[in-house]
Amino acid sequence: MAKKRVLQIVRRLDVPRGAERLVADLVRTQDNHDVLVFDGSGSFYDLGTGQLIQVQGFAQALWYCLRNRHQYDLFHLHMVPACYLAFFLRQRAILHVHSAHYPRRKRHLVRLLDWGLHRIARSTITVSAEASDGMRAFIGDVPRMYTLPNFVPEVAPVTKPITTETGITRILMVASLDRPKRQDILIKALEYLPQYFVVTLAGVGAHEQSLRDLAKNLGLADRVVFLGAVKDIASAYASADICALISDWEGFGLVVLEAAQLGKVTVVTDVPGLRESCPDPRLIVQDPTPEAVAKKIVETVELKDDAALSDVLKSHAAKHSIGNYVTQLDKLYDL
Repeated sequence: MAKKRVLQIVRRLDVPRGAERLVADLVRTQDNHDVLVFDGSGSFYDLGTGQLIQVQGFAQALWYCLRNRHQYDLFHLHMVPACYLAFFLRQRAILHVHSAHYPRRKRHLVRLLDWGLHRIARSTITVSAEASDGMRAFIGDVPRMYTLPNFVPEVAPVTKPITTETGITRILMVASLDRPKRQDILIKALEYLPQYFVVTLAGVGAHEQSLRDLAKNLGLADRVVFLGAVKDIASAYASADICALISDWEGFGLVVLEAAQLGKVTVVTDVPGLRESCPDPRLIVQDPTPEAVAKKIVETVELKDDAALSDVLKSHAAKHSIGNYVTQLDKLYDL
């Protein structure tokens, strides 16, 4: 059976975030996928020979889909506002839910719109069991809803670590500098750690300046490194002793598995979306306070050279390969 032609649709690809990276890697590796963006410009990610289609605004995105509807079998819609194209694409629309928590769901009008949206579309894909539970709590039972955890993009071989400075224990957090991420807790945790512990933050976002101000006000500016948007993420991982993902909630802990692929341990908070990604309960901090996070970091540093744990991490990450993901995705497309 021939693979379906699929147009992935996301608002933008010029930002380094989890959902956008998933779309980019699909388009780069699967020749039956193209991507349409309708905000921002270009792509932060290497799309290889994949086709990037750029228009401006939701209306132009809708017009492109309607005008080219015979070129594609399915339209795979990611996040707001792209998901609302399903009202027009109906049974050719696949909705992809990337989070277990959306603040916009508190609005009654949004609840009504999404109730109809997920019944008009062909199917809904969620990234975790928690995300599925969140949908049911929001709009009741959703017909044709399937859970498909994200895949782990293969990290390119390390050419050169970002730093080779010795005598420092580096804690890396790869995440956007926005809520629900809690880089602020990680920075405050440095107050409870020896001077040789340093936090490295890879990512961009609206809270960058407030995080810089926090580090400065606590007298920790020299122990917090802001890398910005990093394309060669393997070099950042290579420079880290351990990783951390401190968050109020997650749809799916992609960077936890990405670090695991390289045998790196990651301290995570005990929230939906991260429990599924973390294969060892010793890495989960139950109490997301700076002091508790600092204590867990000290414990985790003792595990970073544990060969058995490294093998468990790599094996866990291997289950989430792009090959396995695409096989399951194609089955869902055929339903």
